[in-house]
Amino acid sequence: MYSASRAGIGWLWKSGLTRTVILTGTGLTFCTLVWESVLVLVALGPLSLSAKWYGVILACGSVFGIICAMVTPKLADRFERRPLQIGALVISGASVLLLAAVPSPLTLALSWGCAGATFSIWNVLSLTLRQRVVPSGMLARVNSANRSLSFAAIPLGTLCGGLISQIGGVVAPVWVAGIALTVLASIFALFTADSKP
Repeated sequence: MYSASRAGIGWLWKSGLTRTVILTGTGLTFCTLVWESVLVLVALGPLSLSAKWYGVILACGSVFGIICAMVTPKLADRFERRPLQIGALVISGASVLLLAAVPSPLTLALSWGCAGATFSIWNVLSLTLRQRVVPSGMLARVNSANRSLSFAAIPLGTLCGGLISQIGGVVAPVWVAGIALTVLASIFALFTADSKP
């Protein structure tokens, strides 16, 4: 798997748009884990939710994700890929900033639901793009590289979230993640401005 990932990363380094999409997806995973790492602390601490209601909020992410996974192909038929991906990043960042600014069970459910929706939209569009532009002989290796990068972002994001919460409190990682997601959306928009749909 290591050699396959290395070969995939080598192809990605030269690929332009695919590289940008995969690196942005890695950033999305990292930023989400920064605030997801303190999700339970925010819910059961400042918001004083019961374990039952925390479970309901977790379900919101799954429900939103399933719905968006079903509707994304139809959205992709009507709209170009780039604005859909930018929109998903912007909505995710805005919802996390809303939670940071106005912590409540409603904004927590909305933010977690938007996280599920964003990942569904992003993954469907990113995978579709890879299937379209990556040579068939390299597709499995590029997918392996994508997975390796995303899996690396999970513990790193969680670690950063924990460190930030130690310094600034449990809501601080939410602020940092919301700002980072907004910046990520801007960077992605800038680097894909000349890309094809």
